Amino acid sequence: SVAFVVLAIIALVSTLSTVLGTLMTASRITYGLAKEKALPEKLSNISPKTQTPFLAIIIISLLSLFHLLLDALILFLTNALVLYRCLAYSLAHFLHA
Repeated sequence: SVAFVVLAIIALVSTLSTVLGTLMTASRITYGLAKEKALPEKLSNISPKTQTPFLAIIIISLLSLFHLLLDALILFLTNALVLYRCLAYSLAHFLHA
């Protein structure tokens, strides 16, 4: 129905907005910590063209991508373990019967 599609689009836009806000906040926090010398100073470099902490944004984006891929790998391994366990139980049941 139309209401379902509208609700799904609203949820998608909301989720994307939250992810973007989190990425931008994390890069700004990284920039601030680098300015205060709590992190390497290179992370506080500002792009002359865009006036953004480009290195901090790149590092946070790469770390987020790594985390996403790691989560996908963990999910895959968990699902494979469940599948193999079900197959083992089924095989044990049929061999025992």
